[in-house]
Amino acid sequence: GNMSSNRGRKRRRSKALDERVSRCRASRTSSIGDEMLRVGDDVTVELTDGPPKKDLLSAMLEMVEANMKDLYDETWGWDGPAKERELADPKARFAIARSAGRGVVAFAHFRFEVDDDESPERVVLYVRELQTAPTWRGKGIGSALMGLLHVVAKDHHLDATMVTVFKHNVNARKLYDRLGYVLDRDDPSNFDDDSQSYSILSRAASLE
Repeated sequence: GNMSSNRGRKRRRSKALDERVSRCRASRTSSIGDEMLRVGDDVTVELTDGPPKKDLLSAMLEMVEANMKDLYDETWGWDGPAKERELADPKARFAIARSAGRGVVAFAHFRFEVDDDESPERVVLYVRELQTAPTWRGKGIGSALMGLLHVVAKDHHLDATMVTVFKHNVNARKLYDRLGYVLDRDDPSNFDDDSQSYSILSRAASLE
């Protein structure tokens, strides 16, 4: 009796969450950025509704490798082809910062997902990647990209924005702290597992 009605409830909730994710994935986010966000004099930011074209993808992959390879090598190892597949996935969306004449200077890769495959409870905007070219750091571009994603999350009535951060990526952690991110309830440390190399952070989409 009780167990099966619980299971039924869980299944219905899971189905409702999946439907919300599907609606988000079918929607256009690019229209939110139609006015083009400007950061400083010559940096514009745009949103995409899918993975980038080949040349843009190559530039992004190079940036991820230059910024992150050492951090990956300290943990589960760098895998270029796997990272490329991740960026090229049909579910991938991007906020891209470009500089006049200098191409991509920063980008965020995000997806609409449920917070947990096993027992989902929330529909979230999951930031898979936030990268800024070294010479462009400290100019507020990463914060501007995240600010735009917070608008997207609110616009789509999502429950939260989530990120996974390497524990030893101190700069990223500082940025997310500043933007109001806290350890998520799904973080491994909440399950007495401090052995992981990463933290899961989140920010409620209802926050201003």
